[in-house]
Amino acid sequence: MDRFRLPVWHIAYRFAANPDDADELTQDIFMRLVNVLPSYRPSGALGAWIRQVATNVAIDSYRRRRRAPVLVPDEEIPEPPVPTSWQPDAIAERREEAATVRQLLDRLPPELSEPLILRDLMDCDYPEIADRLAIPLGTVKSRIHRARQTLARARRALGRGGPAGISKGDDR
Repeated sequence: MDRFRLPVWHIAYRFAANPDDADELTQDIFMRLVNVLPSYRPSGALGAWIRQVATNVAIDSYRRRRRAPVLVPDEEIPEPPVPTSWQPDAIAERREEAATVRQLLDRLPPELSEPLILRDLMDCDYPEIADRLAIPLGTVKSRIHRARQTLARARRALGRGGPAGISKGDDR
């Protein structure tokens, strides 16, 4: 939904005419989108459907306020504030954290890393993992649990400045 945030905000701004009201209306639009998502028909373009819902919510809001919309040319629409999660520092921090987790994940033995990767990175459900790895469902659950515990211990050790304590037999 992030890729639709700016177009939705622009629609909201055209009806609200000030950035604060546009932010609030944008939140209302995304709340409505969550509620009406089951009515989306995949035969149409998702972006067009989102813009239509956004326009309808903006019109409804306008009607409730009973004031005329101020139509502002695109050139005069200010850019919305950049979320802190998009700041270069936050992006760099997330990349560094992802690299650390990836290094720790690479140190796990395959019987722990494979089910965890299938579950958390590839979003497979437990029965699918059991089928792919040809192991019982209970084994999948216990290995994922042990892998998460092992990664958490290793991350805590790194946070204290200690070595990343994962050895190929570490499944305590």
